[in-house]
Amino acid sequence: MLLDNYQFYNGASLAGCNTVSYVKKADCKVCRMPEAVVEVASQTTLQQLRDQLTVQLNVPNPALTTRSKGLLYAPKLHGMYEHNLSVAASQLIDNGQQVMVTNEEVSRLVIVVFA
Repeated sequence: MLLDNYQFYNGASLAGCNTVSYVKKADCKVCRMPEAVVEVASQTTLQQLRDQLTVQLNVPNPALTTRSKGLLYAPKLHGMYEHNLSVAASQLIDNGQQVMVTNEEVSRLVIVVFA
């Protein structure tokens, strides 16, 4: 992906436009968001899904969110969403929905498919 322009504003003395080509690095941890497909049984709980993602993606203690809602946060807000751990993932996530799996070091986009 190539970004060919940006605007800048100093507030005190100037504003302007410039054209600079930025190229996204394939190994950038910030802008790289590899997508994975994870297949689980429909009765799998969110805790079991989290455990599977921890092992499969090598993301310890992940927070899980969708575009529309938080499923589980770590660690400061964990208590507010802890009740979701025992709920079937199929009740919280639509089949084929993207789930963001994050921790302090990594962000991964996962598509959850129920078998």
